[in-house]
Amino acid sequence: MEASEDAGRLLKKSFRRETQVKYKTERELVSDADLKSEDIILSRIRREFPEHAVYSEEAGSDGRKSRFEWVVDPLDGTHNFLYGMPLYGVAVAVLEDDEPVASAIHLPEFNETYTATKGGGAYVNGKPIHVSSRTIRESMLLFECQLHRGTEEKLRMLGNLSSRGFSVRILGVATVAFAWLARGLADFYEIADAKLCDVAAGALLVSEAGGMVTDFYGRPWNKYSKNVAASNGVIHENVIEKLK
Repeated sequence: MEASEDAGRLLKKSFRRETQVKYKTERELVSDADLKSEDIILSRIRREFPEHAVYSEEAGSDGRKSRFEWVVDPLDGTHNFLYGMPLYGVAVAVLEDDEPVASAIHLPEFNETYTATKGGGAYVNGKPIHVSSRTIRESMLLFECQLHRGTEEKLRMLGNLSSRGFSVRILGVATVAFAWLARGLADFYEIADAKLCDVAAGALLVSEAGGMVTDFYGRPWNKYSKNVAASNGVIHENVIEKLK
């Protein structure tokens, strides 16, 4: 929690200011803000837990072997951040034997820190949160943003979801989507071809808030799952049948 908030303070100071940007791929950007945020978090983890393994969005895996693995996304929603949109966040999770046991998501522009521990519930700024109880007809569904990959299949899924729920939104940032789902502001979120650092913190948060997190076939999510479906539980089966 402290590491995510320290990184968030740096990001907030850098937001809507000039920053150095490079292309990771044709459609992926990375900035010096990503790297500085990552350095803050990794330095804290390595200082306090030097024997633990670490996997981070930009640095990758450190190659250590340990029952405990820290999973870090130092700036989720990089493109939102670089375009001056306030939907971005920081995600930190720790896995024990490949299963998330603690996580934090910090949203700097909202001054919100979401935390969860396995069996200990989910919180925002220390206050308990819970997923919604809305039905499919009332539901707000969140869709991933990477439509340039597997475009035809994803547009099919988007069309199917639009026909089921009340409304669909694309936020462009997994941390915000998971946090707001856990808080009951939305009812479903899906990611195809998900990276572990996009999902680990949010999956635990939603589960501990009373929600459900699976793959597109209803199997419980794990660190090797490629497709992720998270919901309030009430609408889960109704929605994932449209993703298969």
